[in-house]
Amino acid sequence: MTTNLLLDSGAYSAKTQMKKLDIDDYIQYINNNLDVFPTYSYFNLDVIGDGDKSYQNYLYMKMKGLYPIPVWHAETQTQFLELYLKQTDYIAIGAISVMSNQRTISSLDHVWETFLTESNGMPVCKVHGFGLTSLFIMTRYPWYSVDSTSWVQFGRYGVILVPHTRSGDWVYNENPHIVTVSSKSPRKGLRGKHFDTFPEVVKLKMIQYIESRGFTLEEVANNHLARDKINMLYYISVEASMPDWPWKLVPKSKTEDVI
Repeated sequence: MTTNLLLDSGAYSAKTQMKKLDIDDYIQYINNNLDVFPTYSYFNLDVIGDGDKSYQNYLYMKMKGLYPIPVWHAETQTQFLELYLKQTDYIAIGAISVMSNQRTISSLDHVWETFLTESNGMPVCKVHGFGLTSLFIMTRYPWYSVDSTSWVQFGRYGVILVPHTRSGDWVYNENPHIVTVSSKSPRKGLRGKHFDTFPEVVKLKMIQYIESRGFTLEEVANNHLARDKINMLYYISVEASMPDWPWKLVPKSKTEDVI
C-alpha cells in the first residue's frame, strides 16, 4: 500500500516553543529519508513572519539539490508569493490560523483571486493550506491539500463532529454539529453543545451516525481514541465529498465562518 506523506519542517511549533531549527539538520533528515519523502513531499523551512528569510531558506534547500514546497505566510509581502509561483507548481500558505476568520477570508479571497487563479477561476498551481480545520474555508477555495491538528484536539476535549442530514443523507459540505459526548463533562460542552442537551429526535440521528461508523455512544463518550477515529472518518468523508482537483474558484459573499 502506498501512503502519501507531507513532511512539515516544524517551524510553527519551534516558534511557539522558542526553539531554533537548523536547516542543515532538516536537509540531512530529508536526504536520509528520500525513499519516504521524494520531491515535493516536504516543505521549506519557513521563518514565521519573515518572508525574505523564508525565501532564502527555499533557495538554499534548492541549492542543496532538494525540491521543497515553498511556504508563503498570509501576512507577509505578496512579492515572495509571486517569486515562488515563478519557480514551482506547488506552494503552501501558512500563518492562516493566527488570524480571525473574517480577516482570513478577506486575505485569502484577495490572494486566490489575484495570484492563484486564472481569469476563468481555475487554480494556477497546487496549493496547500496549513492549519485548516474550518469546513467553510476548506470548501471556499480550490486547495490541493490541507492539514490541521485541531481534529485531534476535538477528541481530547470530549468532542465529536456529526454531520447534518438532508433528505436522509449525511451532508459533508456544511458545518457539522460540534457535540461534546464525554461522560466527564455531562452537560458542559467545551465547544458546541453536550449530547444530552439536544432534542430526542436529533440525538437519535446522532446515535445512528455514530453506529454507522462502527462505534457506540458509550465508546465515544469514554474513549478519546474512539473519538479520534470517528472524527478522522468524518474528515475522510469531507474529502470524498469534494470535487476532483482542480476545481473552479467561484467568488462568494464575505460570509462569516461559524466554526
